Amino acid sequence: MKSLKRSLLVLAVLLTVAAGIYWQWHLASERLPGIASGNGRLEATEIDVATKLQGRIESVLVQEGDLVKEGQVLARIDAAVLRAQLRAAEAEKRRAEEDLNVARALIVQRESEYDLAQKILQRSDQLLRKTTIDQNQFDRDQSAERAAKAIWIAAQAQATSAGAAIDSAAAQIERIKADLDDTVLKSPCLGRVQYRLAEPAKCLPQVARSSRSSTSPTST
Repeated sequence: MKSLKRSLLVLAVLLTVAAGIYWQWHLASERLPGIASGNGRLEATEIDVATKLQGRIESVLVQEGDLVKEGQVLARIDAAVLRAQLRAAEAEKRRAEEDLNVARALIVQRESEYDLAQKILQRSDQLLRKTTIDQNQFDRDQSAERAAKAIWIAAQAQATSAGAAIDSAAAQIERIKADLDDTVLKSPCLGRVQYRLAEPAKCLPQVARSSRSSTSPTST
């Protein structure tokens, strides 16, 4: 009885080994040359590509399943409003630059006038000490000198204001250009498009309807 059980156990082990050898041979026979198989898990990083600005989608340049390279353009947002804002900011900068040039020329003129008023006041002061002119004339020359100085300072302030306007317009241009760059969606890395979650607005075909009048035969 024990020998029978031992024989059955040996037979079961042999069948198990034979089954394993057959299964390996079966897999090897179906495997193509140069192709290796194995067990494992594939992991991928999912990246959402979205624009920072709200706007109408102008075009989507890729399809689901496409392999895209790093920096490849995926979609574009309508940027007509931003381009108009950019032109306005550039015009504002040119206007401020013209104002600065005018202000600088005016500073030279006002400085010359102020210098002349100072010299006239100095001569009036000397003449007043010698009693060659009266106090009223000296007061008028002193008032003219103060006015010339105030006008010269105002010209300097105008130039400072024009310079600040240039800086403000330049910052505005830089911001708008950054927003324009954000309207072009690019792939941050090499990868494959998994989903197209947005589509460009398309015009639906217009269906023309015509009303036809039908007449039925009349019986006499």
